[in-house]
Amino acid sequence: MMMTPVKAMISDDHPMVTEGIQSILESYDDIRVVGCLSNTRAAINPFEALEPDVILMDLNMPKVGGLSATKIVLGQRYLCTDAKKSL
Repeated sequence: MMMTPVKAMISDDHPMVTEGIQSILESYDDIRVVGCLSNTRAAINPFEALEPDVILMDLNMPKVGGLSATKIVLGQRYLCTDAKKSL
């Protein structure tokens, strides 16, 4: 039985790290990388459109830290889920 791949998004300000993680994840048939973003602001905006199941977020990034961005993204996820339930 074919399973739906896990959708992963990577957010890191170091391109070499992002490319390495992406390369490793894409070697698995059951994981699909849906986005690689270079800063936390970029990770917050497309979250709803990309709908990742997993976000690999660098916690130490300039401007908006990864922990703050994670809190924002989680808030968006719950707001989106609640909005969809009310439709």
